[in-house]
Amino acid sequence: MLKVAICDDIKEYIKKMEIYIEQYGKENLVNIKICSYVIGDHLIQNYTKNKYDIIFLDISMPKMDGFKLAGKIRKIDRDITIIFCTSFYSILNAQKAYDVEAKDFLKKPVTYKP
Repeated sequence: MLKVAICDDIKEYIKKMEIYIEQYGKENLVNIKICSYVIGDHLIQNYTKNKYDIIFLDISMPKMDGFKLAGKIRKIDRDITIIFCTSFYSILNAQKAYDVEAKDFLKKPVTYKP
């Protein structure tokens, strides 16, 4: 089973990502469990009991941005795959993503391509 977390402060975006990830699982015969969070602190609080394989993080969120959240996650788990989903791609953000060893950026709005 592949465990996936999504953290974004926009619930509509989370729902869209859940649909895309579920569709990917069906098309590739992969059993996927998705946990979604609108607040980064909730992801951190639940991380140790859920131990995700992949986390999709928004950069711009209230209270704690995606980079700080990724830094906290890295202190818990060095091997987790982190993918940022953002409409704020820049060289500075790319450097910050590199600093927390993110695997990739997805530009919002994300579209599904089978």
